[in-house]
Parts: sequence; C-alpha cells; structure tokens
Amino acid sequence: MGEFSEVSLNMSGIREILKGGGVSSALQAAGDKIAGCANANQRVVKSLEVPAYRASVDETRHTNVARVFTASRMGRLDELKNKTLENSLHQG
Repeated sequence: MGEFSEVSLNMSGIREILKGGGVSSALQAAGDKIAGCANANQRVVKSLEVPAYRASVDETRHTNVARVFTASRMGRLDELKNKTLENSLHQG
C-alpha cells in the first residue's frame, strides 16, 4: 500500500495569512454586500444621513472576522420588526 507522510503546519504562518490584507479585504467586501442588501431592503423610514446597517472587519486573536450590524436607531427598529439583516444573510 501507500506510505504515510507527516505534515507539520506552520501555525504562525496560517495566522499571518488569516490576519492579512487579502483576507481582510474579502471579509470587508462580503460584509459590505450583506449590509448593502439590508439597506436596500429595509422597510422603516430610510435616512440619507446614516445607513441603517454597516459592516466592519475586526481582528481577533487568531484571525479577522466580518461584522454586519445595525448602525442607527432606524436600523435597530427595522431589524426588530422585519428581520431585514437576518434575511439579507441569505441574499448577500
């Protein structure tokens, strides 16, 4: 049969990649897409000054993560009543 090989992962290298600019940019793009979809689909009065939903990328201990969140009172009301952000996850 075949021979087995041992693989050793360079964990610091993996963390460096996961915290790098390419991953961060991809996460921001995905978050912006979901937030944009939620902003387009919101049913509460739309404000031109502050979008109801926004996205950001945060660094954790091992990687970066995207967050999409309500950014205004109108966004919180819309999410409470219509679940716009939750529904946008499947569309984004």
